[in-house]
Amino acid sequence: MQPLSRAVLGSRLGRAGLWAVLSHVASEGARLIRVLVLARLLAPHDFGLMGIASLVLACVEVFTEPGLNTALIQRRGDIRPFLDSVFTINATRGAAVSLLSAALAPMAAAFWDAPRAAWVIAAAGAVVFVRGLSNPATVYLIKDLNFRAVFWWNLGDTGAALCTAVACGLLWHNVWALVASAIVGQAVRTALSYRLHPFRPRLRFDWSQCRNLLPFSRWVMATNIVVYLGLRADSALVGRWIGVGALGLYEMASRIASVPRETLTAVAAEVAFPALSARQEQAKAMRGVFIRIWVPLLLANAAAAFIMVVFPQTLLRILAGKKWSGSAEVLGILAVAQFLRAAAVLPTHYFYAAGRPNLTFYVNLVRAGVLVVSLGPLARSFGLNGAALASLAGASAMTLAWAIPFLQSWRAAAAINTTGTFKDGVVCEESR
Repeated sequence: MQPLSRAVLGSRLGRAGLWAVLSHVASEGARLIRVLVLARLLAPHDFGLMGIASLVLACVEVFTEPGLNTALIQRRGDIRPFLDSVFTINATRGAAVSLLSAALAPMAAAFWDAPRAAWVIAAAGAVVFVRGLSNPATVYLIKDLNFRAVFWWNLGDTGAALCTAVACGLLWHNVWALVASAIVGQAVRTALSYRLHPFRPRLRFDWSQCRNLLPFSRWVMATNIVVYLGLRADSALVGRWIGVGALGLYEMASRIASVPRETLTAVAAEVAFPALSARQEQAKAMRGVFIRIWVPLLLANAAAAFIMVVFPQTLLRILAGKKWSGSAEVLGILAVAQFLRAAAVLPTHYFYAAGRPNLTFYVNLVRAGVLVVSLGPLARSFGLNGAALASLAGASAMTLAWAIPFLQSWRAAAAINTTGTFKDGVVCEESR
């Protein structure tokens, strides 16, 4: 496939960016409203139970996620021959993860000393099963920068989840409102995936096709594992050492602190990855796309983090209510950690687009390692604040980890002429 011209890419990138912004504002806004409405209807203990279910499901998922969708987006050329095999893998994996989560539920509930969590984990496993049945051809929406369709897709599932959460929250006033909203939202999302693309997958597996995706996808899978450790190790040990109610407080602070990263940064990453991949053979063009997206993104995340650090108590009181005020200091610390994490998202996607997924893996490995090592001493000494400080330490180490190889590759690319290209992830000079 020939690279898009600068003018065409710029035009498509601008339109995609606008729709991506609208998509994430709408979907993340609906998710945040859902959480905040339920925060006033449910107790922190309910959020803690759902947090445990999320930890277990995410753990099983991340160790079985092959990263094939990311590999399809990055891959040049016709990806249609891969879709049946990818669907077969995703559907089989979804069923297996759902069953395995149900089998692990009693042990997980015993680990966190929360008997009620077993039923929540087993029921929430249905989300993974339904997700595995999604139409794999929706990767074309991202690959082709068709974020207008993504907007309606996201709005459909988050809107359904929000309506379900409000209705069930008012009716039940317990954790099952969270579970029901997650299942309904995913069911609507899966149904819409078939509305958005005419491709109809079959249960058919061709190893020779999938084997071509493995060199890239295996690094995505490894990265997802260390990202999970870096994202969830603190929550897991908060629930284990301090209690399910404390986990609910911590999850609420983390959810609010992550809003800028999951909206602004997610928009940038979603648009930047296919845009950078389209220029993966032209180093200077990749740098230009990166700078135009990353600098304003960094400033926006810094402003949001500043507000959360200075006014954490006020934000929690307005957004969630007085019963969540115990997580104010945690919110301030996590806001800084989330800013550092947000700053690293686009550089790691730059590594992906340049064909260097191993660098993204190593960067996240450093973060997870520092978090895990520091979490025990800090959490035992300072409680919830200590867990947040461990997250901050991991994010700080991540900043150094991505900056060093990123600046090295940047200098290497700048040292060659404007016809420089990326080939097999290495900057080289193209013959005139």
